[in-house]
Amino acid sequence: MINQMDFFRNLALDLDNLQRMFDLLPIGVMAVDQNDIIVYYNKGQGRLENLTFEETLGRKERDVYGVPDFSPGIMRTCRRMNRPVLGFMCTYYTRKDPAKIIEGAFWAFPLHDQAGNVTGSLCFTINVGSLEVGRRKSVVWPEYLPITRPSKEIVGANAAMSKAVNLAKNKADSPSPVLITGETGVGKELVARLIHGHSSRSGMPFLPINCAAIPSQLLEGLIFGTTKGSFTGAVDRPGLFEEA
Repeated sequence: MINQMDFFRNLALDLDNLQRMFDLLPIGVMAVDQNDIIVYYNKGQGRLENLTFEETLGRKERDVYGVPDFSPGIMRTCRRMNRPVLGFMCTYYTRKDPAKIIEGAFWAFPLHDQAGNVTGSLCFTINVGSLEVGRRKSVVWPEYLPITRPSKEIVGANAAMSKAVNLAKNKADSPSPVLITGETGVGKELVARLIHGHSSRSGMPFLPINCAAIPSQLLEGLIFGTTKGSFTGAVDRPGLFEEA
């Protein structure tokens, strides 16, 4: 008769069994190595993101995903700190379908070799909802699972930044459009989220879109919408202008 420890020891050595078990889970499971290369991707992750194992395996995480808000790379963060990141919620999209903004909660754990060196990270993802051209699915979140939401505030003491933040907050309830300018990476969308979070519309969906990440052939349909039958695979979908 095999005892419990032997059972789990043998199971851990059987990669095929472990993969089959992960594929049975109703949540996403993904692993990346220390170079951000995706080395495992289960079926639950595929259902969440409409991707396959073949489309992701061996590719860098940044080539598969984009992050529309000011959220850190969860997998990279847990490796850098060498400790788990538990229940962190953020939104993201896949390069395959940048129009679909996915909201997920993530539990990421660093992976180690026998010497204790960090060799990668393993992440479990639960779908909290999705924003597809502004439509949010309603999800009841279990109270016993802790969640850490990214802050809506911008942290900093620089005088110029403080002036910009105060100006953004003052304009939050203005009915007029606000133009935010700046070089790539300075946090323009973070300022836009700050304005949205302090406005009377904060309870409504926020519709971020990174035009630079959208293939040119998809831009028109995303902005103005599509009609079923207008091209192969087209569905009735309102554009961002109509949603906003």
